[in-house]
Amino acid sequence: MWAPNARQVSVIGDFNGWNARAHVMRNLGVSGIWETFVPDVGNGDRYKFEILSRVDGARLQKTDPYGVFFESDASGAA
Repeated sequence: MWAPNARQVSVIGDFNGWNARAHVMRNLGVSGIWETFVPDVGNGDRYKFEILSRVDGARLQKTDPYGVFFESDASGAA
């Protein structure tokens, strides 16, 4: 994940109860690249990245920019 202005990046999803503390990614330095390995994730498991902004402390949830399948918002939020 490329997030050059992030203080922290986590993988959240079905496999960890959408808990940002469960799979915190490692910053690879000035490149802005973050990495991790999450074992036992299966095809079809839903996930996003949670980014904690270094600029204003906001928590943002982002989809995978390389994802090939996305579900529509089933929450009913408009």
